[in-house]
Amino acid sequence: MHDSIIFDLDGTLWNVNPTVSLARNNVIERRNIPVPRCTPEDVAKTVGLPVDMVYRVTYPTLDENLRTSFMREVAQELSILLKEKGAFLYPGMPEGIRKLSKRFPLYIVSNCGKGYIEGFLEFSRLAEHFKDIECYGNTLKPKAENIRAIVQRNGLNKPIYVGDTKGDHEAAIQAGVNYIHVTYGFGDPAGPCQKAASFTELTNLFD
Repeated sequence: MHDSIIFDLDGTLWNVNPTVSLARNNVIERRNIPVPRCTPEDVAKTVGLPVDMVYRVTYPTLDENLRTSFMREVAQELSILLKEKGAFLYPGMPEGIRKLSKRFPLYIVSNCGKGYIEGFLEFSRLAEHFKDIECYGNTLKPKAENIRAIVQRNGLNKPIYVGDTKGDHEAAIQAGVNYIHVTYGFGDPAGPCQKAASFTELTNLFD
């Protein structure tokens, strides 16, 4: 019934929260930024929000200029750490992506910063299986608009979006595409929808 699959990233394809928390803590200590140390659980609380909103919500007491420079330096630190330590690829995801890409064009749309999706593609070695990507860091636009951009510039007729949060479900609805919710991620859907409890189960839904 669908001609293409668009994926969210965090909580859907991988879990990078421990590496993100380490990146933040390294910058906090190096620059003596007056905020508490960060845990993976802290990172999970804001997964799915646009990256600048994550920092506004998590560090509301910081001066805006300091918060922005903190965010940018963490992004640089994370890029380094991903090459050194990587992140957790959900079980069955690499195999599932390879299998699905033989039948469907695959895409990624995320609320992450610029260069983050590229980091995932490099670490996972799955770049050849995705036709196009888009993110908040590139466009500064909401996820729904970025989904629509992928649909329009690739001429998709019946795409489906796969995500793990209420925001993902709402973005799919706003973009006018169907949605599948993966329950192993970091949130709940906005309402009734098709679900998958693992990436293997998700892959099998398309058989």
